Amino acid sequence: MSGIITFTTDWGIGDPYSALFKAHVWRVHPGAVFADISHDVHNGGRLHAAYLLSSACWAFPEETVHVVDVRELTSDQLRKVANRERPLPFLDFLAVRCREQFFLLENNGILSLIDPEFANLHEVVKLAAHADYNQYNTFNALNYYADAAARLSAGCRLSELGEPYPEQWLEKMVLPALTPTENSVGGRILHIDARGNLITDIREPLLLSVAQSRKKLTVQVGRMFERLKDFRLCKRYLSVAEGKGFAVVNASGYVELGQKNASLAATLYGSDDLRSGIGDSVTLMFE
Repeated sequence: MSGIITFTTDWGIGDPYSALFKAHVWRVHPGAVFADISHDVHNGGRLHAAYLLSSACWAFPEETVHVVDVRELTSDQLRKVANRERPLPFLDFLAVRCREQFFLLENNGILSLIDPEFANLHEVVKLAAHADYNQYNTFNALNYYADAAARLSAGCRLSELGEPYPEQWLEKMVLPALTPTENSVGGRILHIDARGNLITDIREPLLLSVAQSRKKLTVQVGRMFERLKDFRLCKRYLSVAEGKGFAVVNASGYVELGQKNASLAATLYGSDDLRSGIGDSVTLMFE
């Protein structure tokens, strides 16, 4: 048991939610160690959360506990909530053992993004709200995850936390397939980092199958009228000339677009909201 608890949430860094959660965990397990993957998931986005989580979670020691608190429902799910239809499995709170790691998260599809086809699931249980936290009417993560995170990090078995949960009830997010052409490949922006680089969902094998030996490319982002020209496919940042546009494969295997020592996101979207482009389409065209 690693004793480590990580967080991937949309709680933000200016509010006390993270500290409050950690305080309650320490009451049960004073030896717990915390690591924040991110509290800055954009607008509750499941795809953004899955990218941030999967980029870091598998590097942690076995039996690390990952708290994932991001609420985003599909239009169909919102309709079911409004109509009070039952059952609503996507509102269930779960504890999951996957690839020798623990995940505490809602059944909202994020699990299917970090473990496609649920190929590495070992065990899933449904969590009940803990009576000790009933006073927190607007902080569901505390009600459902705090005690579970504390107990798991201290060595509790998953089966002690709740009843077994059928795999067929797990929600899946099905993303549009990326369909390359002879000279181009398209995808979407998963994340915009602190330097203004755009991380896409295009993976290295797909990129290289289109690029072949070509290095020069043009980039089309979202509904921008003008294409971004004179980009080059590079192996690392150090080989990029000052101010030039580049495409690299990052440590997580995703294609990343940027400008050397400049913010590509600020160039495209302005400096007021550098993350407004998350979810935009992106097309790489090789010359």
